[in-house]
Amino acid sequence: MSSLSDNTIQDIESGVLSNFVHEFNVARRHVLSYPGNHPIIAASSEKVLTLLRELLGNNPEITIGIAKDTLIAGDSLLDKSNHAYRNLARLLFSHGIATITFSARLTAAELINFCKIISVKREAIDAKGGIAAIMKMAAITGITLTAIDYSAFLATESGLNNEQPEVLPDRIFESIWQEFVVSLLQGTLVKKSDLSNVHIGLTPAELAEMLNKKLNTAEDNKEKHVSNEQILAAFIQHLEQHPHDSHKEELLRRLNALVSHLSPDLRNQLLSSVFKSLAEKKELAEAFLSQIPEEAIIDTLDAMILKKESLPPMLFSLIGKLSSNLAVKASQMAFELGGSETEELKNKLRELFREESHDKFTPESYQAGLNSVLTDKKALHLGRAELETLKQSLNTHSIENQVSRILLDIINNGFDELGGEIMLKNLVDLSSYFLSCGDFAALMQMYDRLSSQADKENVERYHEILQLFNEPDFVLEVIQGITFWGKTKYQEIGNLIIKIGASFIGPILDRLAEEQNMSLRRYYMDILQRIGDRGREEIIARLRDNRWYFVRNLVLILRNFDANLVIPHIRRLTNHPHSKVKQEAIKALLFLQDSEADRLLLRDFASGDRETVINAVRLAEQSKHAEVIRCLTDFLTRGGLSGLECELKSAVIHSLSMIGSPTTIPVIESFLRSRSLFRSKQLNGLKIEAVRSLNRYPKHLAVPLLNDIIKSGHRTIRESARETIQGIQGGES
Repeated sequence: MSSLSDNTIQDIESGVLSNFVHEFNVARRHVLSYPGNHPIIAASSEKVLTLLRELLGNNPEITIGIAKDTLIAGDSLLDKSNHAYRNLARLLFSHGIATITFSARLTAAELINFCKIISVKREAIDAKGGIAAIMKMAAITGITLTAIDYSAFLATESGLNNEQPEVLPDRIFESIWQEFVVSLLQGTLVKKSDLSNVHIGLTPAELAEMLNKKLNTAEDNKEKHVSNEQILAAFIQHLEQHPHDSHKEELLRRLNALVSHLSPDLRNQLLSSVFKSLAEKKELAEAFLSQIPEEAIIDTLDAMILKKESLPPMLFSLIGKLSSNLAVKASQMAFELGGSETEELKNKLRELFREESHDKFTPESYQAGLNSVLTDKKALHLGRAELETLKQSLNTHSIENQVSRILLDIINNGFDELGGEIMLKNLVDLSSYFLSCGDFAALMQMYDRLSSQADKENVERYHEILQLFNEPDFVLEVIQGITFWGKTKYQEIGNLIIKIGASFIGPILDRLAEEQNMSLRRYYMDILQRIGDRGREEIIARLRDNRWYFVRNLVLILRNFDANLVIPHIRRLTNHPHSKVKQEAIKALLFLQDSEADRLLLRDFASGDRETVINAVRLAEQSKHAEVIRCLTDFLTRGGLSGLECELKSAVIHSLSMIGSPTTIPVIESFLRSRSLFRSKQLNGLKIEAVRSLNRYPKHLAVPLLNDIIKSGHRTIRESARETIQGIQGGES
């Protein structure tokens, strides 16, 4: 693998690679979930390309290694706990990809086509010539792949840290497959020692063709069937004992490719043997069954039913998890092979579903109602509004909603291992559907019902599904829905985020820190406030952020929490280097009625910085402290009417009126009777402000003073006094 430049390594360390991989995963899901011309696909792919350009810098390309559960950059394994790395690594590894190279010339169309290709099962890709051939047909040149070479030496992950690598000769891996191939062709069990000079270079498809000709014949079929079962049992035993997961996966893939190319009868025969060999090997069975096409499993189960063969109990559950169709088939198999009680139940169900017997199980009153609807022509003449309502109830989305409710009702009434697992899997699929079409109310209902049931029954499977709502990809898509769906979905999305809570706190804080739109900032802050104490610790941890405007917004959120828990942290911000943060911190302390806030105001009143003094005066409107009020009145009565003094006195008049202390009335009266020989215009402007502010003081003190002003003083001041009295009296009525 080519080494990365220092710049690229720095980008990886700073999170650019993580963002790129994450957005790549999102784009891949969008390609699968939305129609090809949907704008979200174009937007998502462009975002990936933008991050790729940022990641590359001046480099023409970047090569990333693929391990089973994570990615390799340079000589380093990336964080295995990173959800985005793990998802991409597992997907590419399942396609047998050792490295992937992204080039600067990658286009959006190529990216979208590549996402489509890797979303197809490997078996289907191999059937069309392999992923390299398909990429060539799609003319993808901006992405280059290197396949895993299983015949080469394999270094363990510890070797990536300059330790001595573990070297595995190809015979350890290939001999298992060679032994299996020769055994199948000869119809007898062979040993490794018999293969010292044997190497049969057949692909699984070529081997299947030979077996179709050689073994799928009438002669000696029974004997061959027994041999196949023994051969498969030996192969799977070797497979289980093999120490390397990557080799196991490749051998299982070859076995699956072999099965998929067999004739139907031989495939059913071989799969039946595989089922029996995997009876006690859950991990291998799960890995193998997940690769087999649904139709092949159904055909094999049908063949086993005809032959009265039983399916190992452990496989019932595994097969049922794969799809609803297979769950039904597995249940049918158990049903068909059941005892006398099952036979009795089967007869009842056959009777129930006989077309001509429906009335036997319909209540008489309900049947009468149905008959009256059919005979009453008037009842069938519905208005346009009723017809539209009925039509809406039959659209796909409405049906999916109803299916979700039905599944939730069934699950909440009892959970059995097979049926419950299937229904929960269907709910997972529905959650993806609701997310893609923006039905956050349906997601909210699903989460609500599952969480209440999990609390009640403490069934581990409920908790596993609920964890899906906390996955980073789910969280990201919900948050992206805020801007994608717009204000019409704000309430639904907000309710869902608040319900789930913890997993959304960090991402919402990240958005708040970077959001340019004021309306969205307020929306994020409202969500964080409504999440409440669950987010308090993470918000407090962000107070050390170097973006002053972000910290100021965090203070606004914290003031709504328990005062005793947040006051110590807000106090520390009163010495923040940015004045607006410091101002917001003091304001929050005043709001929380912390005595320290009054001390800080008095400190700032004495400051030599005019801006600091004026800010403190403006904040003082929330104080009731006697010393604070005294300082404000001193500011009002002292001499000076320069521009700065007028600004200060205007702020004092406003803050005193917001406090509304009766002790201030004599000071206001004295100020209204004051005179200025050279700055009468400025003084009259302040007097008008003082007159208008009297409407916030106790009426019995303010009205007599206003009446006195109406009888004397400047004309404009008298008019202001008259309007203020009218306002007070109007407010009473």
